[in-house]
Amino acid sequence: MALAPPERQTWAIGLVGLVNYLVLVAGAPIGQLLAGRVGLNGTWLIAGAMPLLAVPLLAAVLSRRRPPAPGSSSGGAFAATLRPGTAMALAAFGYAVVISFAVTALTRRGVEGATAVVTGYALAMVAIRLIGGRVRSDFTSPRALGGVLAAELVGVLLIGAAHSLPLAVLGAVLVAVGMAQSYPALGTLVARSVDDHRRSTALATYGAYIGIGIGLGNLVLGKVAASAGTTAMFLTAAVALTAATALAAHTAQRSGRYPHMTEAGSENPA
Repeated sequence: MALAPPERQTWAIGLVGLVNYLVLVAGAPIGQLLAGRVGLNGTWLIAGAMPLLAVPLLAAVLSRRRPPAPGSSSGGAFAATLRPGTAMALAAFGYAVVISFAVTALTRRGVEGATAVVTGYALAMVAIRLIGGRVRSDFTSPRALGGVLAAELVGVLLIGAAHSLPLAVLGAVLVAVGMAQSYPALGTLVARSVDDHRRSTALATYGAYIGIGIGLGNLVLGKVAASAGTTAMFLTAAVALTAATALAAHTAQRSGRYPHMTEAGSENPA
């Protein structure tokens, strides 16, 4: 984030997430192709070696990083992430539903081709992020941010009730709408609440919340599914998303417009 100019930092937040979903879309077919050519062991070795390609890129990025100004502190960076980060962690329960539990639940109901739910989710994420870079809309208002997370909530409930593949895929697309727009929008609220020298630290801290939310969501939802069934699991995810919607809208309402972010940056959070 430190390398991006202020007016493009919020758009950059969405691009970071876009890379993950591009890998999700392309990774499985590439892995299947490699397995057919070099076997499973060869595929694992290639996959394990891929992160090494990032080393020279990381070295180049670190060499261009702007040093903090003398006397600057990251002390307020963590506090700035608490509300938006917690909302994002709760929203990540929807991601956990789609990626970890939807296929199994749908297959048990007799829905054929249930893996299309994950593919549909990933494709929707990529499309929304790509379009979002061109659409100048601000999802950081309470109504807009609450709206996209409410769409994710409806998506989870649709998957939980679906007995047909089209309805389940529609639910996955709605979950993608919530995740694709809420992550950069909440990140924008974080960026607006700190000064220039703490912004990178705050955004890096904020980025950890989604990982925490996915891990916690998988743990909690898995425990609920094992002990009370998949219906209870979907309802638990819906409760988490209801809390995420309320907290995100409240955070947006409290946030206002901070002078640390330029007007250009505030208009393009996607």
